[in-house]
Formats: sequence, C-alpha cells, structure tokens
Amino acid sequence: DYSNPTETLCYLAHRELCDLYGKPKREDCSHREFSLLDSLCRTILSQNTTDNTSARAFANLKRTLPTWKDVLNAAPGVAEEAIRCGGLADVKMHRIRLILLSILDEY
Repeated sequence: DYSNPTETLCYLAHRELCDLYGKPKREDCSHREFSLLDSLCRTILSQNTTDNTSARAFANLKRTLPTWKDVLNAAPGVAEEAIRCGGLADVKMHRIRLILLSILDEY
C-alpha cells in the first residue's frame, strides 16, 4: 500500500532513486536567504494566490514585523494587514500564529 509506506519501503525507494539519479549532495544551508520557518510561512502565504503576490505579502510582513517574535507580539490586525495583498489574510495569519505558538511550546 503506497498511501502509507513502511520504513522499509521508503528505504528501498530511496535506494532505487539513488541508483537511478545518484546520491543527493547535502547543501550548506548557512548561505540561504530564508530560514526553514520562513519557507514554511511563505508556503502558507502562497495558498490561493500567485507567486508574485505571495512574495509581496511575505516581504511586507518581514518589513513590518522583521522577526517571528514580532509577529507573535504584534497588536491585533497588524500582521494581517501586512499580508492582506496576498488574500485570506486572517486565515493565513491564524495558521502562522498557531505554528509559531506550537514551536514556542515545544522548544
């Protein structure tokens, strides 16, 4: 059943892909422009909109609230207004805040 693969099946698929395409090279992530959390939030902002529009929403958010802590501590509506150009601002910001709170709670 491929909809719920076992660890063994995943390992075999990985091995087959490596044999076919070569082993993936690990990248040094220190030079990346965005963090993993940035990328996750950019993905949320990209829902139901164009790449250009979601990029503009993310840039507005980071300009208005440069850190994720700033996003959590922002007055009601500030973060939503920053991403409004991307559409579904209230829904998207609610999800982003839930993720941020979950990370704070767990780590």
